[in-house]
Amino acid sequence: MKKGPTKSALDLHRRACQAGEFGYVDPESQLFVMTSVYLRTRGECCASACRHCPYSEDERWEAGRPQAPAWPWPEEPG
Repeated sequence: MKKGPTKSALDLHRRACQAGEFGYVDPESQLFVMTSVYLRTRGECCASACRHCPYSEDERWEAGRPQAPAWPWPEEPG
């Protein structure tokens, strides 16, 4: 079963976006996670199912794969 976003990760993402930062360290995995701010600056979807993918379904199709983001957008704690 797919696990949804944790509240602490969403809070870190939200704060990083407000500060204009390109990423944060996930509290559970200790991996660096790119923010939607950074992903939007790339200019197009990379079709890699990024955790904070800011692109719409249509934009993901244009990237070549109809892949949904790893976490729902807009984000909601699950």
